[in-house]
Amino acid sequence: MSRYVAAAIAFVLAAVSVATPAAAQNRPFYFLGAGATLPTGEYGDYAKTGWMVDGGAGMPVGTDGRLWFGADAMYGSNKHDDDTGDKTNLYGAFGNVGYQFMQAAPSPYIYGAAGLLVHHYSPGDSGFDSESETKFAWGGGAGYVIPIGSASLWAEARYVARADTKFIPIMVGVTIGGS
Repeated sequence: MSRYVAAAIAFVLAAVSVATPAAAQNRPFYFLGAGATLPTGEYGDYAKTGWMVDGGAGMPVGTDGRLWFGADAMYGSNKHDDDTGDKTNLYGAFGNVGYQFMQAAPSPYIYGAAGLLVHHYSPGDSGFDSESETKFAWGGGAGYVIPIGSASLWAEARYVARADTKFIPIMVGVTIGGS
């Protein structure tokens, strides 16, 4: 399992590190955020609203730097609806491609993502065994970024789907660097 996550992270970071001549003036950016996860579908039938943290890096490309490629890693947890203390921990790594609609101004953005997500079930008092599965996941989101000096604040909502585990993280965070 960890071998697949490490391979996905290495692939995405290698892809991000390849700079085109047109993007030579662009600088990488780094981001960190946190928020709530809203389980949906079958996952929402038994999981409560939980929390998630996310961090990663990206590289603007092109002459205006509004298109970007990146990678992120996330970790979160959702307790279950029962009183047993059961919970699900979610963690994974994703490659992203996004587009910011305006340069160097408060601006909306969109992005898509694909990678690997681990669904780790941790039993409380239910008597079930712990289980963990790593599967392909995909998603996308939209947000709004507000530059403040050399950093930016952002807020976004995204959708993440992995087999029967689907959820909507609503997050806020900070970005440093970039073009």
